[in-house]
Amino acid sequence: MDFIRVVASLVAGELADARKTSVLVEPLVSISAATKLTGGGLEVDSLELMRLAAAVNEMFHLHETTAGDYLLQHRNVGAWAGIVEAAWALGQERLTFRTSGSSGEPKRCRQDVAQLEREVAEHAAHFPGVNRVLAAVPAHHIYGFIFTVLLPARLGCEVIDVRTWPPARFIREVRASDLIVAVPAFWEYLSRSVERFATPVCGVTSTAPCPESRFARLEEQGVRLTEIYGSSETAGIGRRVAAGAAFELLSFWERSRDVLVRKSETADGRGKEEAFELPDDLEWMAERAFFVRGRRDGAVQVGGTNVFPERIAAKIARHPEVRECAVRLMRADEGDRLKAFVVAREAGDEEKAADALREWMRSELAACERPAALKFGAVLPRNELGKLTDWDA
Repeated sequence: MDFIRVVASLVAGELADARKTSVLVEPLVSISAATKLTGGGLEVDSLELMRLAAAVNEMFHLHETTAGDYLLQHRNVGAWAGIVEAAWALGQERLTFRTSGSSGEPKRCRQDVAQLEREVAEHAAHFPGVNRVLAAVPAHHIYGFIFTVLLPARLGCEVIDVRTWPPARFIREVRASDLIVAVPAFWEYLSRSVERFATPVCGVTSTAPCPESRFARLEEQGVRLTEIYGSSETAGIGRRVAAGAAFELLSFWERSRDVLVRKSETADGRGKEEAFELPDDLEWMAERAFFVRGRRDGAVQVGGTNVFPERIAAKIARHPEVRECAVRLMRADEGDRLKAFVVAREAGDEEKAADALREWMRSELAACERPAALKFGAVLPRNELGKLTDWDA
């Protein structure tokens, strides 16, 4: 397993979050085994160093061994990756992934390594003949870890980070034996930037729904796309392989009334079952085939009244001056109302557009539904996984 890639990705993600920047800028985008954490490298201060060490300890459960004791004694990424590898060699049984926090505080999600390996075995059978994985996702999130770390390790293939590749390079260098691992937003970028791939290529998408129109367009452009449905809490649940098709449950999942049950085995060979209530509404077409019909509920309270940010955002987005909109509840330090991030259909006088939109909202939305703060920008705020993130009101 490529421990350097995972540790580098985790360090970059934590520092980007702490410094309010992107993982795709220097020096974060160029982190390697030789990268120094301090002194002429990432210039990590003492507080950042403890944050990074805590993140590595948390993900790899180094606190369950003596390996974690050595992190703060070293100051480069390669040494930290070596410590993680040494702990892994002792037979680590669990990993902890953090959710993106796009819908609240980040949540710690613990996964059994054996179960992740079981899932990867199914994916390996689904993608025969893959010689390279082209990674457009971070390696330390569960989706990236499964498809750009564990899967390549099982297949014995090369991994290339393509997050900064220009479109022309995809046209020139992508091979039929490649597997592109990306999120829907990156697939949209490729679809609009590349008229057609020179050779048919396999791709996988996850973390957010892939719109049917985008799925179909990619198929026409020569991409054999697979969409994975799952979460940090559950890992992979199902997959679909064509636009308009239903998801099929992976072999170790079963439907049981309103919950899904994951079947696995304990270290001593005993059967194990875990039940999960999902945050999405599933429409079942057969015992093992389903469509995802959207998030359940999604209500928040404003002035003691339940309001639905996603529905409000969709309504605002129908305004002729608006291209896209996101709505969420303010943070406690911002207030107790809703706030909206708006992408205008045409760039122009934002102050004038805001006045017009507020006037429209007064007649179209109830008082508790009206965002008290409007922020305009060129694109909606998203993280490296393509999920909506918070913004300052």
